[in-house]
Amino acid sequence: MHQLKKISLYRFLLIVVLESASSNFILPVTPTIIKNLNLPDSLFGLSYAGMSLSCFLFAPFWAKISNKIGRVNVYATGCIGYALAQVMFCFSTTYALIMAARIISGVFIGAINVIHLAYLIDISSKDDVGKNVITMSTLVSVSCTFGYLVGGVMGDCSIFWTFMFQILILAGCGAALFVFVKDAYDYKCNENGITFKDINPFSSMLDCRKIMNRTVVIWMSAFFLLWISNTACDQCFNFYLKDQFNFPPSYNGYLKALMGVITLLVNFTLCRMIVRKNNIRRSFGVNLLLCAAPIIIMLFSKNIIVFLVAYIVYFAFNAINTTLQQSVVSNMEDQKSSAEVVAFYNSVQSLGSVIGAAAAGLIYGISSTSSFVFGCVLIIAAVFMMGVDAAVKRKPSNSL
Repeated sequence: MHQLKKISLYRFLLIVVLESASSNFILPVTPTIIKNLNLPDSLFGLSYAGMSLSCFLFAPFWAKISNKIGRVNVYATGCIGYALAQVMFCFSTTYALIMAARIISGVFIGAINVIHLAYLIDISSKDDVGKNVITMSTLVSVSCTFGYLVGGVMGDCSIFWTFMFQILILAGCGAALFVFVKDAYDYKCNENGITFKDINPFSSMLDCRKIMNRTVVIWMSAFFLLWISNTACDQCFNFYLKDQFNFPPSYNGYLKALMGVITLLVNFTLCRMIVRKNNIRRSFGVNLLLCAAPIIIMLFSKNIIVFLVAYIVYFAFNAINTTLQQSVVSNMEDQKSSAEVVAFYNSVQSLGSVIGAAAAGLIYGISSTSSFVFGCVLIIAAVFMMGVDAAVKRKPSNSL
């Protein structure tokens, strides 16, 4: 049985690598698709927001379904469903059809995201869970970066064949899951069935009311602002390169690959140093201010080299922010349940991504740099909120 689980784990990780890479093929060419079809600029943000929202809404549904029919069946369904949604996206030429295709994609991406971790926990021994999670996280990060690069380069040659390559790999991953990967358990139907509360994406947030205190509320609110800012800036940057400088899709791919390398470097160096010194919260505030500085440079720079360098610096500091957020969440004061805090943080992250993407698309028409202004203001607001929490803690009373 142990050997069977080990074989299934290796096969599963191989499929995760292929699926994660292929899922990013179309991202660098999306701005080009919108410009070629002469569709409104707002579509780049709203389509991503629609996909993120449907992913968020359907994730609990897929989690419950996987307990009934098995993780592998849900993962395979997600891959094949995503492939079919991309067929629709490939042949869509109107605003409404592209929005519909992205929303449908999000439904099946929700299945994929849920099963990544759920299956890994099922198939791993208690002693190997932590090691396997780190392995998968690293593989996914590298695969996504590689997929973004491949998609950008292929997009320069043919957007149609980039779609076809992605669709074939996703469908192939789905078929391979059905044939070569087995569930760790024999799943049987639950007599009680699935209730609305089980699949309600907001139920996890409501269940966290009992762990709410001043620290959790302030820091989660700050994280919410940061995820809105991060998504708005990231979505705007991808479209900005095409709209303002007419860069081909490959440039988005090259830059994303570079940023993937930067993320790995800062995580293994600066982040480890900050965590080791155990001064995470103060370092977090300083890092956020360093994050806002290059955005200000981007707003006033008309030189493409200065703009790109400033964004790369911003991305490096932002990569540190993501790791520090997770460290803060795992060490929240006065929390009675770390699992509930983590669940609440994941919900905050998802909703922040939805709002950030929608905001980027809607305000881009005001000014091409409006999303950067928006993101910078939210970063400063988050720093202010953290400062309020620190000031209150210095007072004799810590009551709400």
